[in-house]
This record gives sequence, structure tokens and C-alpha cells, in this order.
Amino acid sequence: MKSFKLIYIFIAIIVILGLILTILYFKAKNEISIITKEKNDIYAELLLFQQANQSLFDDDFNSSDDFFSKLSVLNSKNNDLYNKSKTFIDKIDYKNILLDSLQLIEQINKRTIQKNQFAIKDLNNSLNLISKELSIRNRIEDSLRNYSKFSHRNIQLLNSEIKSLNDSLKMLKKSIGRLEFINHDSIMVRYFGNISDSAANGFGVGIFGKKAIYEGFWKDNLKHGEGIYTWANGDIYKGEYLNGKRSGFGVYYFSSGERYEGNWDKDLRNGKGKIYDKNNIIVLEGIWENDRISKPKNSMTN
Repeated sequence: MKSFKLIYIFIAIIVILGLILTILYFKAKNEISIITKEKNDIYAELLLFQQANQSLFDDDFNSSDDFFSKLSVLNSKNNDLYNKSKTFIDKIDYKNILLDSLQLIEQINKRTIQKNQFAIKDLNNSLNLISKELSIRNRIEDSLRNYSKFSHRNIQLLNSEIKSLNDSLKMLKKSIGRLEFINHDSIMVRYFGNISDSAANGFGVGIFGKKAIYEGFWKDNLKHGEGIYTWANGDIYKGEYLNGKRSGFGVYYFSSGERYEGNWDKDLRNGKGKIYDKNNIIVLEGIWENDRISKPKNSMTN
């Protein structure tokens, strides 16, 4: 606001000075025209004086009265001319002083206008810088407001997700427990995992006596779904189970280094399958029936 007030003050000063100069200019112009008219009148009277003086010498001098009468008239006119000339000269001196003053005022006004122009230019530069700074500040404030809104929404979503996870964790803790039961092979199974309806249902780990460990999904105390079964001798099966039996696709890793990849049914190899040696080379491939290959593509090599 202070910057705009300074601009208004500078503009007002320039306007006032312009008005003063205009008034003084027209006033001086009027007085100069008056002086010019008086000068012309004096020149006219001087001409008459010369004509009268010439006629004085041209006329007949026999009449002295006429001579002195004309001489008296000439003296009177001479005095009038002297007074008018003196007044004219005084006015010219006054006008010269006035014109000098006007020129000085004009020079001062030019310097003032130049200084004001520089000041206005500097002020405009300052205003431009202030405007840019305000624009940057407004952009920063908008970004902060948007970030605050975005962060608030994110925090709400995170809080909602955390609450959902906590609820799931509570449910999971309630569903996780320990069980001991005898399976269909008469082996004691110690189970730790999801329990529902007093049975292993969901994900859990079962220890089959001292023979094996199973980690995967269960249904009614039976291995059911994806899982990993590890025997005490080092053999491992990774694949699908159905009602406690290896069924579907699975990989059987022998402790000797070979492996079988293929289909299973009720713990037996059934369907397409391959056997790889320790060097990851296929040594047997074909269709399997009840754990025996019926349509081999290759024969086993030693």
C-alpha cells in the first residue's frame, strides 16, 4: 500500500508542475504580445518625430513663432517617447527575468521528472519482485494445503487399514491354537495353526511324530491345498494335496538330488511327469499310471 501511495504522490506533483508551467507560459506570452504592441507604437511615434524634424528644416524659417511652436511639440513628443521607451525597457528586463526564471523552473522540473521516472522505475521493479514473491508464496501455500489434505486422507486410509489389520489379527489370534490328534495312519500329529470347529482348518504346521513335518493348508485335520511335506530322510514334496493325499501338480525332491515334476493322484504319480537327474537333465519323461511310467519318451540312464 505504501508503494502505491508514493506513485500517486509522484504523479500528483508532476501534474501540478505541468499546470503551473502552462499558466506561466500563457501569462508570459500575453505580456510579450503587449510589449510587442507598445514597441510598435514607439516605432510609429519615432517615425512621426523624424518626419516632424525633417519638416522643421524644410519649412520656411521666416516665422520664428512657428519654429518654436513646432520645437515645443517635438520636445513634448520626445519626452513621451523617452518615458515610453524607459517603460518598455523596464518591461523587457522584467520579461527577461521572468523567462530566465521559467527556464530555470523548467530545468528543475525536468530533473525532478527524471528523478521521479528513475524512482518510479525502481519502484516498479520492486513491485514486480514483490509480486513474484507473493506468487511463489501463494503456490507454496496451495501446495502445503493440498499436501495437508492429501496427507489427511492418507492418514485416514492408513488408520482404516491398520484397524482392519488389527481386527484380522485379533480374529487370527483367536483362531490360532494347538491341537493333538491321530491321523488315518495312526500317527500322533501335533498341530499349531488355524483352528475352527475344534479341527485343523486353514493354515498351520503339523509334526507327524518323528517322521515328517507338514507346513501348509488343512481341512478337517487333513492336508488340503498347497503345502510342503518334509521327511526325516531329507525327501521333500512341494505341491497340491486333496483330503490328505498328494493330488494335482507337485514336485518331489529326492535326498539323492533327483526330482520328479508332474501330476499326482492319491499319493501316486499319475499323468504327465518328468524325472531330472542331479545335473538338471531330463532322464525320464512320459505318462505315469499308479506310480509307474506307461508311455516313456526316454529310458533311464545310469
